[in-house]
Amino acid sequence: MQQTVYVDILFLVNTSMDFLCFFLCSAILGDRLRPLRSLLASALGGSYTICVLLHPASGLLGLLLDAAVCLVMCMIVYGGAGKWRRIPLYGALYFAISMALGGFMTALYHMLNRLSLPIVSGGDAPSVSAFFLLALGGGVLTLLGGRLFRRRSAVRHCTLSLSYGGRRLSLTALVDSGNLWRDPVSGKPCIVVESEALSPLLPIRPSGNAVQTLSRLPPREAARFRLIPVRTATGEAVLLGLRPDTLAVDGRETDALVVMGEVGGADEARALVPASLLL
Repeated sequence: MQQTVYVDILFLVNTSMDFLCFFLCSAILGDRLRPLRSLLASALGGSYTICVLLHPASGLLGLLLDAAVCLVMCMIVYGGAGKWRRIPLYGALYFAISMALGGFMTALYHMLNRLSLPIVSGGDAPSVSAFFLLALGGGVLTLLGGRLFRRRSAVRHCTLSLSYGGRRLSLTALVDSGNLWRDPVSGKPCIVVESEALSPLLPIRPSGNAVQTLSRLPPREAARFRLIPVRTATGEAVLLGLRPDTLAVDGRETDALVVMGEVGGADEARALVPASLLL
């Protein structure tokens, strides 16, 4: 019995599903989605699916190839300075999302098929529109479930330790999955620290205006600071960012910028740390 496979549709479907998995993975981890990297990695996944179809590998070899391609895809999307050690975690989450999304789509398809709804387009294959509806439903439920899991399992507080110019500071910080600020030049995540809490490290007392504070710094000191444009609930703003000599979250060194801003809240936290830095 011969079976006709449309390679272009197979590539499009698998590339779309891989991109959706990367979108969900970034959303669950509170990390910024990298569209071009994600598209490139998704295209690799779609091409690999076609290669497996034409030259199938079974047993342990096939499993190892699947794992290797999955890790390479995650390296393309999430690889960068200070992130390589977390690639296995990203790969495991990506694999789990793929299984959950695929299982949900299969179960939903068979359930709708039992109800004799018009979702079949010849044989047992779902139509293109039905496929995207199933993918959309699976993505929404997976995203909601991941966010619920993240809220319940995330560590609420951590200890932020930093040093600059021979001075050291330790603060209680709040883990904020909504803090997605990044330096537009280096792409590094930003840890928000109250200006008053950070003032013992600075050579001058910071003012409310980031540009004015930067202009008052000595030239050698000014080279360690950056102007970070951000979008807040009240609008757009420009904050002053610092590259400290050392920076650690719960004793683990991390590569990020410290941005002077308002933390708010009723507890003792003086800083907001992105959830992605604790992975």
